[in-house]
Amino acid sequence: MAKKIIFLVSRIIIKIIFIDKLIFKNLRKHDLGIIDINKNYIVDIPKSGSSSIKHFAALKSKRFNFLTKNLKFSPKHSSVLPVRSLINIKHNKNIVLFVKAPEERLYSIYKEKVLFNKLPINYSIINRNVFWPINLDFKTSFNKNNTFLEFCEGIIRLNNFLKKEIIYKNYLDKHIITQYDHVLNLREKYPNIIDFKFIIYPISKLNEMLSSYSGKKVKKKFNSTINNNFCYLNDIQKTSIINNVYEKDKIIYERLISSKKDFIELNFDSFLDI
Repeated sequence: MAKKIIFLVSRIIIKIIFIDKLIFKNLRKHDLGIIDINKNYIVDIPKSGSSSIKHFAALKSKRFNFLTKNLKFSPKHSSVLPVRSLINIKHNKNIVLFVKAPEERLYSIYKEKVLFNKLPINYSIINRNVFWPINLDFKTSFNKNNTFLEFCEGIIRLNNFLKKEIIYKNYLDKHIITQYDHVLNLREKYPNIIDFKFIIYPISKLNEMLSSYSGKKVKKKFNSTINNNFCYLNDIQKTSIINNVYEKDKIIYERLISSKKDFIELNFDSFLDI
């Protein structure tokens, strides 16, 4: 518990140091969006390379470099704001997107947010920043005593409830929202995104692309679920979570890995029609 409290206190300190960016995020309602690394524009999707992408974007921040060097903090999420607009981008009309297999991304969320949660509160699949007007009769908060199967079943129940009540998906925690929906949500923030082309890569290409963007060799180690002894695929197969919730992500990923190239290209309308 002491470690969790220290972690929480450090998060509060970082938010205070970056209070200006926190205010901008809240005013713009722009927590997620498109990240700029040396004029390369990348979609920020939680648990799909987000931390690695923000790390390189944060290197331009003096506060980030000071805290990393002197206090051993690495506040990459707090120090980076998404680009405010795409209006002034005239030449590079490509937006890069890194995607994970939905099964791997889902278990990665469970590992970080539930199994090895560093906060002194349980992880909620409901967005804590949105007022929830309805009392639910099923579990939406999870801790290390909950199995991955219970976690998946909780997401399915919440997703089915939201569909039935026709409630906007802002009620979902951002980590639970599908990669597909994160991209669709960009149109609300960037109306002219329809003029851009998406270049979609598997997450395995992230190191190579970050090396290209930053001009130096990148060898980031990803917290892969593949090397974990827990056979998470068995639990996923006991549920309908992929077809029920993450079907679009599955289609995108399967199309990507079956491509003869290392990527696929889609405009916004083509992506919408997946």
